[in-house]
Amino acid sequence: MIRINLVSRRGTGAPGMWAGRSAGVWEVAATAVAVAALVAAAGLVVSEAWSLRRTTRAVTGALAAADADRRERAATAETLEAEEERRARLARQVAQLSRWHETRSASTRMLEAVSRSLPDGLWLTDLRQETDAVVLVGRAVRSSAVFEFASKLESSGQVALPVEVAGFDTAGGGRFEIRVAGLAPEE
Repeated sequence: MIRINLVSRRGTGAPGMWAGRSAGVWEVAATAVAVAALVAAAGLVVSEAWSLRRTTRAVTGALAAADADRRERAATAETLEAEEERRARLARQVAQLSRWHETRSASTRMLEAVSRSLPDGLWLTDLRQETDAVVLVGRAVRSSAVFEFASKLESSGQVALPVEVAGFDTAGGGRFEIRVAGLAPEE
């Protein structure tokens, strides 16, 4: 039969037994300290992992909010750009309408001055704008009506001076031509 001795020789005597137990307590204590250190380290690792996870969630949320804010600002910038283009287009239309109104007003003033200055026995057959003057062409029953017409135009204050009778044909049925430098400047 086989015999196995599980007790060491040092543990056989009373004084040696105490020495063996004291070494074992130190080993158990050292092991307990090591296990405690491992548990503490594992606790720190788990704690850091949770902290990193929370930080990751917070950063992800902040990035999502920043991205949404960026998209909103981009949409606002596009809207602002479109509104600035619309404003510029409207400003161009206002300027065009203003020029049209000024031109229309000038034409209206000219026609009113001509209409008020027409004497009896005189009628217009043509009115045209040339680069340097407005030309009035017509017929008159008598020559005095042409000069009366030119005089009334000059005194109306609506046309620029001089008002020049460029031609009068007594033999051709009283055809005349008057050149007006343009409109008088508005006050």
